[in-house]
Amino acid sequence: LICAQELPEVFPKLLTYKRLPIADNPGERISHLFEPAFNFIDEARRKGACLVHCAGGTSRSAAFVVGYVRMRSPAHASITDALALVRKHRPIAEPNWGFMEQLNLLDAGMSPLYRHCLPPTLTGVMPELPDGKGVEGCDEKEEETTAMCEKKGGKRTMQQQQQQLRVVEFYSGVGGWHLALEQVSKSKGIVHCSDFFQVVAAFDHSSVCNAVYAFNHCGSGDDGVQKSPSAVPTSRPIERLTVKDLDAHAADLWVMSPPCQPHTRQRKALNDQVKDSADARAASFLHLCAMLPCMAHPPQTIILENVVGFESSNCCERWLTSLNAAGYEQKVLHLHLTPSQFGWPNERPRYYGIATRPAPAPAAPPAAPPAPPAPAPAP
Repeated sequence: LICAQELPEVFPKLLTYKRLPIADNPGERISHLFEPAFNFIDEARRKGACLVHCAGGTSRSAAFVVGYVRMRSPAHASITDALALVRKHRPIAEPNWGFMEQLNLLDAGMSPLYRHCLPPTLTGVMPELPDGKGVEGCDEKEEETTAMCEKKGGKRTMQQQQQQLRVVEFYSGVGGWHLALEQVSKSKGIVHCSDFFQVVAAFDHSSVCNAVYAFNHCGSGDDGVQKSPSAVPTSRPIERLTVKDLDAHAADLWVMSPPCQPHTRQRKALNDQVKDSADARAASFLHLCAMLPCMAHPPQTIILENVVGFESSNCCERWLTSLNAAGYEQKVLHLHLTPSQFGWPNERPRYYGIATRPAPAPAAPPAAPPAPPAPAPAP
């Protein structure tokens, strides 16, 4: 199996060749070649053996061997395990980062070809769109709801206000989480996103990102229409927030995308001996881990996004311990998702963890006043 476009078939009369004409470029697409390559290796092994090679035996051929080991051997539960095994026999094996992204997609079961090989964990699920009509369905619902609001004078009901989610964004960037919540509002047919949620606090160390966030999501637009009642993001360091500060937001939902650099493959390759939790960039996240169990009113739901591989990190272990201590359900929902699942032409697999607390029990109704004593019988 020649995993290169520049190498010749040296012994065409003696060996059966299959060529994968790929370049060692992170932008090179190889995922569509996995299945035919793996089938070729299977057939070759049934007849004897298979040599998988490229020019240097470091990136291209290693990517296909790692993928094959992962898919054909149930004992290796992840791409990381498969890569470790390959490196025992060939220490220089190092698929480039673009190939690793596609291997992680393979591992996460994004392709239906491999979904039968994978356990039911860490697989994304494509949500149903409203009425099965995609964006058009959302638009029709929005127009219908707009007409109803105009007919009623556009007043927001007390029930809508009571259902409003109070949201805190950590590592808020330019407002990706905020935009996602706006899209959820639209998919529900809610005209005013403030009827669905309010970002009561947002934190990011970048003043430039905060300015972009505020421009896009806070205050009024050029047409004078209120964008949302969301708080303007602050550059206050997360590691300086106290339990009292966090409780004061009375949030229903936390969303966060902590720094991913401590958990990337590149960092692990450079220094695998240092734990990710020792990285200074993880300090703010570990501070939240410490604060959460101490809160009197923690949020009902927390959604965390990071790079694939975070779920096997030391920081994630600390996070799960913190969630358990704070009373969240034992089973956190773990997902690997990528934009191509949702119709966007982009492969960017990411890890998502969703933690929920049991809903608080409804307050008991006030006790009925005691019945008045029965009147005395007439003499």
